[in-house]
Amino acid sequence: MDNQETILQQNAIICNLNIPCWTGRIKLPEMDEKFKKDHGIDTHVELSSTFVKLLGSGTDLLDELRSISKKARAVHQKFVICTMGSNAQYSDKLISVHAMGKVTRALEDLKSDWDGRLADFLNSYEQLRADAIVEYQGVLSDNHFLTVEQVSLKFGWSLDIRPLPNSNAFDNKLGSREAEEEIKKSTINSFKETHNKGLENLFAKTTEFIQNINNQSKGIKGIADSTLDNFAEFLSILPDLNIFGDKTIAKAYEDAKQLLKYDASATNDQSVKDELAHKSQSILDDLNQFYGGK
Repeated sequence: MDNQETILQQNAIICNLNIPCWTGRIKLPEMDEKFKKDHGIDTHVELSSTFVKLLGSGTDLLDELRSISKKARAVHQKFVICTMGSNAQYSDKLISVHAMGKVTRALEDLKSDWDGRLADFLNSYEQLRADAIVEYQGVLSDNHFLTVEQVSLKFGWSLDIRPLPNSNAFDNKLGSREAEEEIKKSTINSFKETHNKGLENLFAKTTEFIQNINNQSKGIKGIADSTLDNFAEFLSILPDLNIFGDKTIAKAYEDAKQLLKYDASATNDQSVKDELAHKSQSILDDLNQFYGGK
């Protein structure tokens, strides 16, 4: 087994967050232009179609569900090392096996909020549907709407957790040595690409956070509270993200702790900003020296 494959196999796991959410829209190209204009309905010119918000102005609960799903994806993404696969849209996301507990805990409150809002939405759906039919002045009828049961199936929340593939999984099983070798070669190449992409992403993330502190330490104002909070959060999971055991990243982690020795208010002092500018630049120089400034 290739060394890069071994590193990923032992330290990473596939973890995709799936949160399908009903769009609440229907395509009605037959609507006349006056009705579209009166109700502010968007027309996609290229498709010559009109997409109507089925619930009219009663989309608050649905918007809240979308907002929660967006926040959850952002939380999940913080733990993602990189993706595995050539298709950007459907690639699997890799997370450190050591961070899985943190991922589930970080999503707990959002999942609870999602469940509550979804229950509220489904309980209110029939009334929202009736209100929308009145709002659209009879242009929409019951036939345009799904039932509550059908709508409920449009929503979901799940973590798809799977082990990584194994380049030796089909050895002596396919009856074709050539096919087995081709699968092995393809899998090993995928692991190499994933390893390199993951390491590059890790350097880029680390550099971005430290560069932000460096930039703000050279400004007129102090460093923003949110900047330090976000950096502290990132630093708390950086050892988990460094599944590669990269020594440069490990050193940057230790050195970067010194960038959090002051709270935001203290960074209004010029001497403090000068100190943080010097320390952050030193870390950036180390990172850039190893990874070519990427």
